[in-house]
Amino acid sequence: MRLRLGIAFLLVMPLVGQRDEPDQKLPDGSSRALMVLKRDTKKSKEDLEELIKLAAELQQEIDRYDYHVVDLGSLRKTEEIERLIKRIRGRMKRVQ
Repeated sequence: MRLRLGIAFLLVMPLVGQRDEPDQKLPDGSSRALMVLKRDTKKSKEDLEELIKLAAELQQEIDRYDYHVVDLGSLRKTEEIERLIKRIRGRMKRVQ
């Protein structure tokens, strides 16, 4: 639960500290920056759902073993979790 609250907070952070650059308009009159923020937020939410799913699967796999031995699939899941976190972090850094 704590992980979900922390990650949910991170999804709101892109709205904080936006740059004061002139806003470009798309041909239909909508704000380009707003469209990018909406797209990034949607992708971050999708990545977050995948991250939560992988973390739960990894926890089940680790709990299944008595010793500090995990299979190669678990190691690959940790790498996928890292990749998802880096993608989410990268999107948030673009808005700062």
